[in-house]
Amino acid sequence: SSAIFCAGILSWMPGMVVDSFGARFAITVGGIGNSVHLTCYWMIVTERWKISNMNVLMFLLSVLGVLIFVGCALVTGSVFKVIVESCGKGTKGKAVGCAKGYVGVGSGVYVCLFSALFGSSGSGGAAGGPAAALMTTMMMPLPSMSSSSWSTFIASDVPQNPELNSLNFLIMAAVLSFLAAVLPALCLLPKQTSRASPFKNRRDGTRSVHFRVIYAGLILLGVWVIGTSLVEIEE
Repeated sequence: SSAIFCAGILSWMPGMVVDSFGARFAITVGGIGNSVHLTCYWMIVTERWKISNMNVLMFLLSVLGVLIFVGCALVTGSVFKVIVESCGKGTKGKAVGCAKGYVGVGSGVYVCLFSALFGSSGSGGAAGGPAAALMTTMMMPLPSMSSSSWSTFIASDVPQNPELNSLNFLIMAAVLSFLAAVLPALCLLPKQTSRASPFKNRRDGTRSVHFRVIYAGLILLGVWVIGTSLVEIEE
């Protein structure tokens, strides 16, 4: 709870970074930072980095949790800054609504991707070491998964069980943080060469067709998530 409180206190800092250095810089830093921090988190809780001292373990996980929160805030703040500055008066509300819609459906899509990559392996299994035990008290366990496509990358001498296998979602999140945030920012967003926004003098470039494509994407993703859930229920 103290770590979450500290993260909340620091929530104003990402906004200052976005205003000072631009959305491109903030998304790049936040995405790369989250990739590194999530990977470190994964290595600790799966005991690839063994830490026997519980106090040190809790401190490291708390610090990494705060850093992950800040990284997410950098990415999220940058996205909404771009929306606010690049959309006109009549389209800002719709653009923000679409962005929130993708935030909402994103968790379901992520679970579907994780299940497709790692597959289901049932539940149960012996508990891991202190890191895995601490993780079970910090978060709701996900359905246990076993590695398939990434088995070579995540395989090690660490004893595996369903609870530890489910933590592989952390390493997948680290990869997606780079692919879905850093690369698009570097390729698509303009640099901010001064404190003035590069979007300041631009006209609203959105059209109704843009929102139709966005709405269609939301509907398709929603159908995918709901359909996958219904199929699993039937099975």
